[in-house]
Amino acid sequence: MAMYYPQKTELELGPTEIKPGTQYCSLDPQKYSGTLPNPHLKSDEKIDFPVVCEEGSVVIIHYDIVHRGGWNKSQKDRFMFKFQFFRLEEPKHPTWCSTNLNWERECFFKSGS
Repeated sequence: MAMYYPQKTELELGPTEIKPGTQYCSLDPQKYSGTLPNPHLKSDEKIDFPVVCEEGSVVIIHYDIVHRGGWNKSQKDRFMFKFQFFRLEEPKHPTWCSTNLNWERECFFKSGS
């Protein structure tokens, strides 16, 4: 998932907050419900991580990570555009080519691909 922030987002504006390690909870529903300990979180991580960023920033996060909007303590409006994306099918071959450092176009569009 990609999140685009059109304005500078500081703590007072209530930035998006993420809970580190929670993307792994979807593998075991009991961890998500809180009935099992999450080994990916340290025992002292009680608060969420605020995403403080500059105007025009794009933040890419795992789709399953727990996130929320923080408390906006300012009088300003806060904006964030969320883009969700996924593959429709598994790639059959690499879509990149690292052999040519000049990134020539034919590297990406070979015949028969």
